[in-house]
Parts: sequence; C-alpha cells; structure tokens
Amino acid sequence: ERRAKWNGKGEYKTPSEPNIDNLLKLPKQWTWSGLEQLTSAVRVICYGILMPKEHVPDGVLYVKVKDMKGDRVDLASLQRTSPKIAAAYARASLKRGDLLLAIRGTYGRVAEVPPELEGGNITQDTARLDVTSLVDHRYVATHLRSEASQAFFRRVARGVAVKGVNIGDVRLTPIALPTLAEQKEIVAEVERRLSVIEELEVAVDANLTRADRLRQAILTRAFAGKLVNFALKK
Repeated sequence: ERRAKWNGKGEYKTPSEPNIDNLLKLPKQWTWSGLEQLTSAVRVICYGILMPKEHVPDGVLYVKVKDMKGDRVDLASLQRTSPKIAAAYARASLKRGDLLLAIRGTYGRVAEVPPELEGGNITQDTARLDVTSLVDHRYVATHLRSEASQAFFRRVARGVAVKGVNIGDVRLTPIALPTLAEQKEIVAEVERRLSVIEELEVAVDANLTRADRLRQAILTRAFAGKLVNFALKK
C-alpha cells in the first residue's frame, strides 16, 4: 500500500524492519512491524516547528509536549504561530486522526489529533504519525503507550540534561501486529478496562475529599471542646 500510494520525489524507499532478536515470541497470525511500515510514505514520520516564536492571536495552532495531557491534546492551552512559520513546516501539518508522539523531554506521551486541530502543527519535540487505514490507529496508539514501547523509548533515548528519541529510532519502533479484527477487539477491551479504572479513580477522589472534610470537622470540634458529643454521619 505504501509503494502504491508513493508520489514523492525520487525512487520509493522501502522502510527498514525493526530488530526483533530480543523481542517476545508472538501468537500465530501476529507479526512484528516497524512503526514506519504502518505509516504513510508521503506524510512521513517527522517533527515540526523549531522556533514558533511569540504567540499570534489569529495564527496557526501548534502542539507542544506539555499540551499533551492524559492521552489527549489540551486544546485550551494551545498557542498559535504565524502562518508564515507554519507554512515553512507544512510537512508536519496535522489531519484529524493523526497520532502525536512526544519525543523530547517527557517522551513517550501519545495523543490523537482532534478535528479542532485540522491544519495545525507541532514543535520539534513531537513526532506526527499518519497511520495507514489498513491498521487501527487506536491500536497503534495503545501499543505506543504500553510498557513494551515505553521500554524501547527509554532504551534508545539520548541526551544528558534533556533526553529525547531520534526520529530514526521512532521509525524503527517495534509494533506487535495482530489481524485487524484482533486489533479492534484489543482496543475495545483496553478501553473498557480503562473506563473501569477511571470510575474507580473518581470514587477514590470523592472519598478522599469526604475523608478530608471529616478530618477537619474532628479537629475543629476537638479544639472547641465538643469532640465527646460529636457523632460522624454518613
């Protein structure tokens, strides 16, 4: 599919395959694939704007690593760069459904591009991934968030003060690829279980808030000489 859709300059270049020597043995009908093999040959894996400069109120939205929170892009925190600067990095322009991967600083964060960011851009600390339609992009996002991918990023990260993952290593990120039907089943099951965790987190937060109020009430009554007659009510 990548070769068939190739319309760039020069001869089509086949993506390199990842090193799978030390990777787990996969179930039948699964295979190891490099991340580049699962992405567009035209909208290649790349980073974005080097220096967005000052905020331009009516400019082009762009995403920084700190804007990627909880597997999503925090639209409220985004800034805008000038159309001229964005045009200079048009190769990194965004489309709905693209995946964003943080590659510098807090590397390893993953978020999907929402409709509001159509035509936006990214900074040099983020890589854009245009996953082929033959693969469930949500599965790829889930895999990149997994410990297997995160361990790979930690292994290849370079730098002293601020560590980062090179684009070349991003392209070679190993992805355990099952059939498309299994990809969709895995995504559905992961999302179901994560929703249960989110519900538990909400309940825990509510109980912690309640416990804090009760703690303060006890202390207040204790130092007012009313603790003996104080009864906790649900």
